Amino acid sequence: MTLLLTGLAMPCAAQIEEEEPVDSVLEDSTAMVFEDSTAMAPSLNDIRFADFEDDDWLDNEYIRTVRKYIDAYNEGKEENEQLEVYKNDIKGKFVILNVEPFMFGGLLIQIIFIDNPENIFTAWVYSFVDEETRTISDYEVRMFALEETKFDMTKEQMLELLKEHPEYKLW
Repeated sequence: MTLLLTGLAMPCAAQIEEEEPVDSVLEDSTAMVFEDSTAMAPSLNDIRFADFEDDDWLDNEYIRTVRKYIDAYNEGKEENEQLEVYKNDIKGKFVILNVEPFMFGGLLIQIIFIDNPENIFTAWVYSFVDEETRTISDYEVRMFALEETKFDMTKEQMLELLKEHPEYKLW
């Protein structure tokens, strides 16, 4: 059995004989030749975001999934004990503060609710990828929580900013 880490085959602990010094195992593993990089499969995030254009980062199914999650939470169809204190603060529309691919798959999305802009919430939305067809089959919110950091902008300032930048929208 071998473990694969970024294309480098490393001996599994069960394969290393107790008498063999650790240094010789390290020397053997560093002497191995890397496989042809073209044979390595792309990461799932590479598949997820391969066709994303600039506009796609601000309007996509990941963000729609967050909106659906919040609506379901407000209707009592989703439970999240961490949000109980903020239940009244997350009833309205929100704007995207930041979005980026997450190392565990999918997107991390930071949002601010227009009626309560001092609170920043972060959602992790995971998507399931069919590697053969290179398609996404489903999305799910795996985390939704309040950040400790506060945002220093009023509702009026945010609305003005939205007028100046129509590429951003209220969700």
